[in-house]
Amino acid sequence: MRTTGRLAIIFGIVGFSGLLSVTTGQAARPTSRAGGTPTLDNAMWNKLSALRSYHAESTLKWTGSAAKPGTVHWTEDVHGKDYHLTLISSSGSTQRSDMYFVGGHFYIGEGGHFMDLGNVGKQMAAAMLPMTMGYWTALTQDGHNVHYVGRVTTSGRTAYRFTVQYAVSAPGVGGNPLTVARALFTNTVDIDVATHAPLRVTGLFRGQGEGQSFSLSTSFLVSHVGQVGAIKVP
Repeated sequence: MRTTGRLAIIFGIVGFSGLLSVTTGQAARPTSRAGGTPTLDNAMWNKLSALRSYHAESTLKWTGSAAKPGTVHWTEDVHGKDYHLTLISSSGSTQRSDMYFVGGHFYIGEGGHFMDLGNVGKQMAAAMLPMTMGYWTALTQDGHNVHYVGRVTTSGRTAYRFTVQYAVSAPGVGGNPLTVARALFTNTVDIDVATHAPLRVTGLFRGQGEGQSFSLSTSFLVSHVGQVGAIKVP
């Protein structure tokens, strides 16, 4: 297996988060205000471990009037500290990478054949999940115009629903940044009442800059909470 090539693909996919310049700020925790209204927690991504086992899917799609459309999609099955992560990137061609972290070992492979990366894998494993979440964690640090909608049911669990606008600067073409200065795009965010973990986040941004148009759609969904069995490497 061409491990070096596969690692390059992984970091190329994950590096997409660097194309989006997001500002950071402070947001309130989802505790209740004096009137009993929940507030949005920008530390919600740290609460996913409280779910113990779950399936998650995330998709980012972007288009530009002077660039090829692209997609980054990842799925993740988690059971305790073990996980199976799949990253799929598409922009003219499709590339897929599968990774496992099981029993303290990190594996990467293709076609059903996986290699234990040993000490290198141990160093990578700790950073890999935060890297795949990097787009979301950076984006959701800076929330504007937060509005509590009410309680909803998401993936069979009771959730607080909010609408919130996040600030984003969109990437350009050919290395030239197409900046939409602190443009805001509206997202719907569902937070698990029991654990304060994010269950669903969706958003859509459309903007103009330097004579070009740009759009970005995002989605994140957690399902099968408590139903994912032990993770095994093929």
